Amino acid sequence: MRLLLLLILAAFLSLLPNLNAFPFRGEEATRAIVAFEMAHSGKYFQPTILGEPYFNKPPLFNWLIVLYAKLLGWDVVTARAVSVTFTFLNGLLVALLLLSLGLKPEKALLGFLAFVTLADVLFWYGWLAEIDVTLTFFTFLLFLSLWRYRETRRLGYLYAASLLTGVTFMLKGFPAFAFFGLSLLALAVYERRFLFLFSRSFLAAYALALVSSLWWLPLSDYPLLYLKTLWRESFSRVESSKDAYAFLKHLITYPLLNFKQLLPLSPFVLYALWRYRPALDRPYRFFALLAGFNYLPYLLSAASRGRYVLPLFPLVTVIGVKLLKERLVKLFLLAVGVAVLLRLLFGLFYLPYLNEKRGKPKEKAYELAKLVEGHEVACNCPKDFCLYLDFYLGRPLYKERLVPGWRYLVDCKERPFKLVRRYRLGSKEVFVYERAVGAAGAN
Repeated sequence: MRLLLLLILAAFLSLLPNLNAFPFRGEEATRAIVAFEMAHSGKYFQPTILGEPYFNKPPLFNWLIVLYAKLLGWDVVTARAVSVTFTFLNGLLVALLLLSLGLKPEKALLGFLAFVTLADVLFWYGWLAEIDVTLTFFTFLLFLSLWRYRETRRLGYLYAASLLTGVTFMLKGFPAFAFFGLSLLALAVYERRFLFLFSRSFLAAYALALVSSLWWLPLSDYPLLYLKTLWRESFSRVESSKDAYAFLKHLITYPLLNFKQLLPLSPFVLYALWRYRPALDRPYRFFALLAGFNYLPYLLSAASRGRYVLPLFPLVTVIGVKLLKERLVKLFLLAVGVAVLLRLLFGLFYLPYLNEKRGKPKEKAYELAKLVEGHEVACNCPKDFCLYLDFYLGRPLYKERLVPGWRYLVDCKERPFKLVRRYRLGSKEVFVYERAVGAAGAN
């Protein structure tokens, strides 16, 4: 047990090197800039980016970042601390579930360790300021609520699943309804009966899920536009599945990608299935059915990315740990130890290399902040660079059209103004212009 605890501690410590120094990646800047502008404007139901309305995601994850900012202040690590917290909570929930299923504490800790050291969790989504690992926690709770409903027939668990559908909607949008609906379908298939899905208690559950998902939309500035955008965001990617070649390629490559995401656990689980052909107990069969039904839409959509199935990883981990025989555990722990060491080296050496390759945007923003401090500044792009300026200046920057009296302008294209700075940030060029005092409104 001591070794398991040490490995869990080592896994989280391996996340720390350059956690704050490494600049935002992908959509991280979007999550953080929306939260920063919310905190300063007080408009918590209408997200904005650089002062303009943003409708692609609901606001709950941004609220969590704002909450953490009250404790940690504003910096890159603030947004990432949310994901690290929910990585821990996911691992804890896996451990508690395994304990409740009668496994020994050592096996429960092994489940905790197995989840937090999955490749996609340890190296990326367990610490990046993305929605996925937070969504994973609440989706896992949704699955467990339906499982407890099946075991006890208490309607409270069913209605808890409805409320959790609302929480997941406020994180990701319409995929929440897919998780809820497919999980109910899995329940019906498992029980080999379907009519109960149309009973009054279940109709009430659907209504509760709908209300808890949409209650906040009328409080936004443009509710219908927000709803339409969330719908389009959720289902536009399905179009690429109509391309036969892309679809067939996806059917082959997506499971391989998932295998890589689930390292180092995945090869041990496959070996256990091949070598021992174990018969799963009843709860694990239901978990497998839940995971399978919720996996199908992503397998059948050629535009699905690997991280979309992260909410299924706790279920896979629980099943995988159950399948691990004692003779495989030592070898698995060795593989985990290697993964943690690699993650430490990744943070110490590879992340600084990536930062250098991307032109050290945080450092460039700090240098620029000293130049423009005390003046009106407009920032058109890139949004991550604008966000670093936000942090250093202590106020949100908005696009040029919203700041007609700007003195300095940050842009990604050449403009007919006095150029005072020019930065190469990876593949992007950033131009900083100065306009003479009294030239407001000039183009």
